[in-house]
Amino acid sequence: SIPGVLRVVPVRVMRPLLARALANHAVAEAWDLAGGVEQAGAGIKIGILDTGIDPVHAGFQAPEGFPVPEGYPLASSEEDLALTNAKIIVMRSFDGQTVRDRIGHGTAVAMCAAGVRHESPGGEISGVAPAAWIGAYRVSNPDDGLFYSDVVLQGLDWAVRDGMDVINLSFGAVGAFGPDSDPVFEGGVRRAVENGIIVVNAAGNTPGPSTVDDTAAAESVI
Repeated sequence: SIPGVLRVVPVRVMRPLLARALANHAVAEAWDLAGGVEQAGAGIKIGILDTGIDPVHAGFQAPEGFPVPEGYPLASSEEDLALTNAKIIVMRSFDGQTVRDRIGHGTAVAMCAAGVRHESPGGEISGVAPAAWIGAYRVSNPDDGLFYSDVVLQGLDWAVRDGMDVINLSFGAVGAFGPDSDPVFEGGVRRAVENGIIVVNAAGNTPGPSTVDDTAAAESVI
């Protein structure tokens, strides 16, 4: 009966979702199959095409004795070569600027994929494959933070040349062409898959219709 009040409902308690990603994805069981978390991802090179990487992040400080594969590290400049370590074995950008992450997205993605276990402000965290090596490819524009397909294609080509076993693309656009007409898929991802590389692409975060990115819609892409 109060003017302006449509209805009265109880206060609900809500919780943040996906706060336990490792458990949701049964990662502990996968670690057991790999012979323990210390072996998860051993011998695998994961190419992260994103906004770059923060090389001083605790998740990328390899433990003592962590091996470096023969022929690495690789980088697009002497400046970036100085940022490589036993964990981050490739650092490439395509605009003459550093691979160092100014946004944070690429650092977070790389941590999820292969960050080593360490204490964070929120407790102990780990990437899924902490024994894997990381190749960091900054394919974003440092001024606007967006990803342009011509630069993404350069990153894909170099990730294949650099011998990455897995390539991750955690960005995309509203589906418009379908994978067979998508220049990123046709011009780069398909060739990577044909070379035996596992390609993972975000399905898309855009609300509304056509939310699945064209590359992500391809049957050969996870």
